[in-house]
Amino acid sequence: MTFEKALHFLETAKAIGAKKGVEVSVAIVDAAGHPVLVARGKPEAWHGPYMATGKARLAAAFRKGTAALMEQWKDRPMFPMSLTEVIPGGVTLNKGAYPIFEDGACIGAIGIGGSSPDSDDEVARLTVAAFDAGERGPGGEKKARKEPIKTDKAPTPTGPFNQAIRVGNLVFTSGQAGRNRETGVMGDIRDQARRCIANLAGVLEAAGSSLADIVKVNVHLRRAEDWAPFNEEYVKLIPAPLPARSSAIVGLRGDDMLVEVEVVAVISS
Repeated sequence: MTFEKALHFLETAKAIGAKKGVEVSVAIVDAAGHPVLVARGKPEAWHGPYMATGKARLAAAFRKGTAALMEQWKDRPMFPMSLTEVIPGGVTLNKGAYPIFEDGACIGAIGIGGSSPDSDDEVARLTVAAFDAGERGPGGEKKARKEPIKTDKAPTPTGPFNQAIRVGNLVFTSGQAGRNRETGVMGDIRDQARRCIANLAGVLEAAGSSLADIVKVNVHLRRAEDWAPFNEEYVKLIPAPLPARSSAIVGLRGDDMLVEVEVVAVISS
């Protein structure tokens, strides 16, 4: 638990509390229960930081929310008192703290104080929920991870690029030509249109998407006279509603390449 990450949790908790109309005290501890960052809510609530820190230590020690611990120990009222002897700094058994996990490991806990137990618990729970799975920056902000997509169902890239990149629930493909992967042959514009879209379907399938999930298409044609036959094949293969599209007449590599298409698609699941 870094200071920058703890600051992210504190700011998130304060914002959630403000939306609920409460000014909460917040304590962030590391996995061993050592305070990393503590902030008081209302100036007159002098006890808030102490309560929040004690709750956070308990959640970090047992890797469980304090509300769940209260339920677990409801028939052992004296047990929590013994914990002050084994957990440095002391603990507070009350609602309002949850452990924080990242990549399957506990990195600390957050404790909330200064409001009602139920309100403290909700603020802590929502703050941890906001820190869901995924790569993050030093302050805890979520970073989108780029995942290269590779498949045998489309031609192997001939340059320094991937067939597609997946970022979150979006897939960005490289331009696909109408080349047969097995033979390398390119036919007329209709054949290339069909092959081009088949290649895109293979790439999207490998990324967890499909032709039906395309939201944007960029079409590059060599010859203006190929618009009509290309469009006739295009509407047969791309499911409705048809995605947004941009088109242009451009110079393409190789005399036999008549069309190149790239798409952006969502992963609907």
